[in-house]
Amino acid sequence: MMLKFPSVRIAVLSFGLAVALGAGACAMAQPAAPPGALTAQERLTLREERRAERQAVRNAEQMARLEGRIAFLRSRLMIAGAQAPLWEAFAEVLRNEEVARAQARLAPRDPLALPPSLPERLERRRAELTAENERLQTVMNALTPLYTALSAEQRVIADRLLRGDDDGELRIRDGR
Repeated sequence: MMLKFPSVRIAVLSFGLAVALGAGACAMAQPAAPPGALTAQERLTLREERRAERQAVRNAEQMARLEGRIAFLRSRLMIAGAQAPLWEAFAEVLRNEEVARAQARLAPRDPLALPPSLPERLERRRAELTAENERLQTVMNALTPLYTALSAEQRVIADRLLRGDDDGELRIRDGR
């Protein structure tokens, strides 16, 4: 349909242009947040809470595995009589070690924190080494009397099933 009057044509074109510009402006405008939407900080907090929940489940699984390894090692070593209190002290140290590692894994992280400077990293590493040395000393204090109380046959089994890693962590092998 062709319009006969130029003024009507200009009016229709102007109206069409206005509609097109208005639609573009609406498309470019920020959409309003739906009711109940989370802020960026709330999303970060929620993400951190979910991470902590997942880590708590992993920590419980780790503790269950450790209990299984402790039971396995005790049965393989045939701990009995006077060795039992020494064994219990050693097993409690192993449990405490796992609890300490679990707590460290659950420590909250700040996702917005800047990376530490070189002196801060070195100081943190020194503190970690000091804590590691103290933990290793605690394990040694519990292991030494137990190991001394073991028979020669039990020591061979203990040497085969227990191993210390380069990082100072004591591990129980599965018997292979």
